[in-house]
Amino acid sequence: LPSALSSPPTATESVTTRKRLVEFTKMSILHDEVELTFACSSGSGGQNVNNVNTKAIVWCALDRAWIP
Repeated sequence: LPSALSSPPTATESVTTRKRLVEFTKMSILHDEVELTFACSSGSGGQNVNNVNTKAIVWCALDRAWIP
């Protein structure tokens, strides 16, 4: 489990999450609502990982309708 989860999700939580995912995939996000940049990853990794911009960073306002 990811460190943020202390226990597996319940059946109800799983159903709710799946419904939100289906709703989210139907939404359109305008290009000007997000800022997308790329940077070098930190830490260990495979060949070339610290020489190429492999980390994607997405910035957006948290008051948008498409954010639950």
